[in-house]
Amino acid sequence: MTGLIVDTSVWSTSSTDAVARGELERLISSVPSRRVLLCPPIAAELGFSARSGAEHSILRNKLEAFPECELSPSVDDALAIQNALWNAGLVREVGAMDVLIAAYALRNEATVIHLDRDFEHVASVIPQFSQRWLISPERRAR
Repeated sequence: MTGLIVDTSVWSTSSTDAVARGELERLISSVPSRRVLLCPPIAAELGFSARSGAEHSILRNKLEAFPECELSPSVDDALAIQNALWNAGLVREVGAMDVLIAAYALRNEATVIHLDRDFEHVASVIPQFSQRWLISPERRAR
């Protein structure tokens, strides 16, 4: 079984959306906890969204439940993703942090669980990149 990296889009949405929260809880409970991985770009994005030092401390304690990705991507890993996106005319479709998250996922053979299209763009140019919607866009639109 490969690891899962839960994107910031999922963590953020699940804090205010009961359907997303339920799906995330179901997903996390369906795999061994050591398979849900955390990487620095997601931790930094989540930490940046905290509204106070106290809230940041609570977040930090919650994130300790998830192991860090064992392997870090290289500069070339990130640039290779961007280069493939450039060559497909998609580089502006995927933000820098999502490129780094994708690079962590590739390096750790993990699937990114998300709620935005950025990772679909990466998958369209990097065939070995694994991504999955937490809730399909069609289902979310209802």
